Amino acid sequence: MGNYSESAPAVSPRVLSGTSESVSDSIDGEVVRCTNAGTVTITVPSGLSPGVTVEYLQEGAGQIQVVGSGVTLRIPTTCDPNTNEQWSTIVITILDTNEALIRGDLAPV
Repeated sequence: MGNYSESAPAVSPRVLSGTSESVSDSIDGEVVRCTNAGTVTITVPSGLSPGVTVEYLQEGAGQIQVVGSGVTLRIPTTCDPNTNEQWSTIVITILDTNEALIRGDLAPV
């Protein structure tokens, strides 16, 4: 057996203090700390590159809500595309230019 080690490049978390953001190809691989006390809306537009992945952390009291704009959001049928509670995370992965997988600590329906 050989040794195998691979590390992802270190990315410092970015703070989002506002209440909205649109996912873009340029933020691929980022971890975003959402600190607002109000609802934070993350919009997933169509046309993003497959494989783009962004993680959002609900650090503040405001729940993170994911909405699609011209894309189908793929989530478990027992969940809403929102964080469950403070310190929950949501990970968005673009599957195709019009389809995104939403996973993480999601709020139940």
